[in-house]
Amino acid sequence: FVSPSVAATSYHRARFMVFLSS
Repeated sequence: FVSPSVAATSYHRARFMVFLSS
């Protein structure tokens, strides 16, 4: 089980990394 806050943080971090690499 992953808490919503941790899931949101990892999700936004992944999107941010994609944004940087684009």
